[in-house]
Amino acid sequence: MQVRLSPLSAFSDLGPPLAPDGFFLPQLCDLRVTLALVLSVQLLAFILTLAMPPEDFWLRLSRVSLYAQGVALSSAGLLCGLRARLAQLALPLASALILALVLGLALGTALLGQFLFRDPGDMSGISDYLAPTLRLGFIATLVAALALRYLYLQHVLAQRMREEFTLRIDALQARIRPHFLFNTLNTITALIRGQPRVAEAALEDLADLFRASLAASGTFVTLADELTLCRHYLHLETLRLGARLRVDWATDDLPEQALLPALTLQPLLENAIYHGIETRPEGGTIRLHGRVDKGLIELSLRNPHDGKPRHGHGLAIDNTRQRLALSFGAQGRLDLRQTPTTFEVTLVFPFLTRVPDGAGRAIP
Repeated sequence: MQVRLSPLSAFSDLGPPLAPDGFFLPQLCDLRVTLALVLSVQLLAFILTLAMPPEDFWLRLSRVSLYAQGVALSSAGLLCGLRARLAQLALPLASALILALVLGLALGTALLGQFLFRDPGDMSGISDYLAPTLRLGFIATLVAALALRYLYLQHVLAQRMREEFTLRIDALQARIRPHFLFNTLNTITALIRGQPRVAEAALEDLADLFRASLAASGTFVTLADELTLCRHYLHLETLRLGARLRVDWATDDLPEQALLPALTLQPLLENAIYHGIETRPEGGTIRLHGRVDKGLIELSLRNPHDGKPRHGHGLAIDNTRQRLALSFGAQGRLDLRQTPTTFEVTLVFPFLTRVPDGAGRAIP
C-alpha cells in the first residue's frame, strides 16, 4: 500500500507549517495558532504600555490589551472565514485586502473604545477622536504589515527547505550503487542455466527494488511493504554473498499496518552490508529487531564492522534522520550506537495507520 501526498502539506520541527493550498497565511482557525496569536499580541501590548508614561500603568495595560486583542481576534476570525477566497487571489491583492481589513477593524475598534472609555462629562465630538483613532489604526496596520511580511518570508523559507530535502530524498531513492546492480546481474546470469527458477525470482526481487527506488518522493508505505522490500533486497545479497551473510530477523510483534516513508530501511540495510559484512572475510550477522513501546515503534538494526570507515557512510544515515523528522516531527528520530566491533542504528517513529493532519506528511 502506498499513500501519495502533496508536498505543501508538510510540517515539522525543521520549519514552519505549509498549508495544503500553498497560501502563506496560516490556518488562523487552528487552536494552536490562535493561542500563539493571543500570546504574541499580549506581549506587544505590554511593550507598548512600557513605552507610555508610567502613571496608571495597569489601567493603560488593560486598555491597550483590550484594544490589541480585540483587533487581533476579530481580524483572525474574519481572515479564517475569508482565507480560502484570499488564497485564490494574486499575492499583492490578497495582502492589500488583509491590511485593509485590519485597518478597518482597527479604526472601528479604536473609535468604539474612545467613546466607551471617555469621561462622563466629556462632550467632545467625533472629530476630536479622529486623530488618536487614526494613530491607533496606523499602528495596528503597521504591526499587521510586519507580521504578514514575517509570515511570507517564513513560508518561502519553508518551501525552499522542503524543496531541498525533496531533491536530497529523490537522490537517495534513485541511488542504487552501481556495484550492487552489476554484481546482482552477474549473479543472475550465472544462475540462469543451472537454476532458472532462482534466477527468475531474483529478477523479480530486483524489479521490486527498482520500482520502489523510482517511486515518488512523497510516498508512504506500510511497515509490512517496507519489510517485504527489505527481504527482497536481502535475498539478492544472499545469492551474491552466500553464507557470509546471515540475518537475525525479529519483527513479528510489529504492527504491519503502521506507515513510514518509503525506502527508510533498505538504504540502512545496504549500509550494513557494504560497511559491515563485505569488509569481513567471514561475513557476519545483521540483526533487525523491533518493538512497540507507548505508541512508538522502535526498529534496531545492528551489524558487525571492522572499524575501518568507508566512503559515503553517512549519506543514508543523515537522509533517514531528516526524513523521519520531516514526516513525524519530534516523534521521529534516528539514534546511533557504535562499539569497536558493532554498529547499531535505531529508528523511532509513532505508530500511525493514517497520515495525520499535522507534521510532515508529504516529504519522506
